Amino acid sequence: FPSHDMMGVFPNPADDFMHVQLYIPDNKPMSIRLLSIDGKEVMKKNYRSPAAGLQQLYWQTGQYAEGSYQLVIDYGQSHFPLP
Repeated sequence: FPSHDMMGVFPNPADDFMHVQLYIPDNKPMSIRLLSIDGKEVMKKNYRSPAAGLQQLYWQTGQYAEGSYQLVIDYGQSHFPLP
């Protein structure tokens, strides 16, 4: 991804849902992972060939325990943790 300027997660903190906004430069396979504070993978969504451009993604998050989580985007051979 060219920059974190085109990425965002809100609301933060999330209650019942999470909205992720990101810019995808081309249609390479991508996955988004939600990691617990101890690094365990809580959720993973795979996208075979997402459309290039600005993407808006939504997930229900009410089933996860309260706490801190890290969202990581795996794109091609690179990994991008979101702030």
